[in-house]
Amino acid sequence: MSSIYFQNTIDIDFGYSFLPRRSTNIADAHGSMMKNLFEQIHELFDRFIIHVEYKFLLPHIDRVQEFLHVIQNNEKFRLIIIRDVPTNEYDRCSNFLSSNLKDINTFILPDVANQNNKQNKHFILTLRDKIWENIPTQCRHNETYLKTKLEHLMNIKYKQHLPGFPFEIVDGDNFYFPYSFLFEALKPFCNHRTLVISVIGPQNSGKSTLLNYMFGTLFDVRDGRCTRGIYGSFVKTNRTDFEYILLIDTEGLLSIEREDPEFDRRIVLFCLAVSHIVLVNMVGEVSTTLQSMLTLCTDSLEKMGADLNIENNRAAIDRIISDLKKFGLGESIDIRKETFHTLPSAYKKEGQTLISNAKLPKAVKTAPEFIECVQSLCGEIIHSAESYLDRVKECLDPLQWLSSSKTIFDTLQKFSDLTYYQDIYERRLDDEIREHIRNDLTKIFSADFRDGLIIESSHKTEQEIHELFLSKQNKIQETARENLRALFKLLKVPDTLRRRTEQFLSVQIIEMFNALQTSTIAVNERERVKLIVRNGEGDLQKLIQDVIQSGQQMSIQEASTQFNRMFDN
Repeated sequence: MSSIYFQNTIDIDFGYSFLPRRSTNIADAHGSMMKNLFEQIHELFDRFIIHVEYKFLLPHIDRVQEFLHVIQNNEKFRLIIIRDVPTNEYDRCSNFLSSNLKDINTFILPDVANQNNKQNKHFILTLRDKIWENIPTQCRHNETYLKTKLEHLMNIKYKQHLPGFPFEIVDGDNFYFPYSFLFEALKPFCNHRTLVISVIGPQNSGKSTLLNYMFGTLFDVRDGRCTRGIYGSFVKTNRTDFEYILLIDTEGLLSIEREDPEFDRRIVLFCLAVSHIVLVNMVGEVSTTLQSMLTLCTDSLEKMGADLNIENNRAAIDRIISDLKKFGLGESIDIRKETFHTLPSAYKKEGQTLISNAKLPKAVKTAPEFIECVQSLCGEIIHSAESYLDRVKECLDPLQWLSSSKTIFDTLQKFSDLTYYQDIYERRLDDEIREHIRNDLTKIFSADFRDGLIIESSHKTEQEIHELFLSKQNKIQETARENLRALFKLLKVPDTLRRRTEQFLSVQIIEMFNALQTSTIAVNERERVKLIVRNGEGDLQKLIQDVIQSGQQMSIQEASTQFNRMFDN
């Protein structure tokens, strides 16, 4: 793949993850391996399988030998697989390998890409057996060496972060936060004050392009979805109030590939919670869906594109500000008309000339006015950060930020209700209904009601208490459900919220009765024990006197048996 997120990266399948457990870890390199990277990591591995196409091998044998020279240690097993060798070239390939790669294990795969060739399966199985026969029984290096080597590689990775190389913060496919890895990778930034700026917006709205031109980062840019999950990039500053800027690039909202509104809301809420400044990048008009999402997540930053006359977007801006203040969110963020900005298109096609061919594609170049506006906007963003930091009087270092972000991420995972509402109206409606339920249940389960149930349950068996409580529970559930449905009609509650609320009501009533039933049974048990002790006190004294007068000696077991027999009678 051409993406910088995949080139020169490595996936590792750890043997302990498989059932049954495997004794071998297998690494798979993406793209064309760079020699300098190979020189850095080769000591981590004991065996190497080099996969080469036949048409590449012949003209590039020198390049292959360069890689083999790096791993010329005889203790390491090296196997070169030459694939897609035509039948009429088989002998030539064998002779070529014999003369150029004498001390290297080789294996020739014919037209392996042809799935109709039944012999391919036989070749693959033979190759697999050859590989497993050469699997080492133990590692060449101990755990301490490997740990030191990995720490050294992470230090190299840290140096790549400095010039703006992107790194993954949240895995978009699995919604996973790699805290342990990030903690080790960000250690070198400890005690360096960092300003955090994130960008959110719809897919293909130019978020990565905006950050790249504004701060000189290297976020991947192309048509379609190029950012999956959340990525970060550090930028060094020459300021005294903060040494670094952590830029956060996010997966596009409202994407066709994902179609997951709850995931979008998680992205927005996470960025709002972990960032000092949130840029909302838009193309064209502000969609109703995104307006609802931003208001729901207590956000108000919108960036209008296409139309450079901000007065033409004044109605949308006023509507967003009004919604936030209406729902009491105006104090959560700095929302003013001055925080909205418009930008021209980043790219434009070359114009048509008299000699140009209209049927041929036009060259696309960066628009100078876009660069000028972006640089001006960058200054305003940094200026707004100054006023913010002056108010809060704190600027976290990356490890403090990471700890806070982990807590926020775990909260999003644990409390899914933070993001499953459709809009702010639905959330406020749910709050109102749940408050009604709490008040209603407080009246129903009053102290008099609880005391009355305990009195009514006295002298009953545990089964009789269970039947009594179940009968009363069913009656109260029916009454409470009817009251709730009347409230639904009054407030015009949507169907999805109705189902969730009815389930919430049912669970609350069931749990209240379960707790009350447990308490009632415990009270009855205490009263029964008191009665037994009170009635048996005289019998116990008589038993003690009889034993003393008779001069009888008892073991602990005999005394316990005699005591239990007295109460059983």
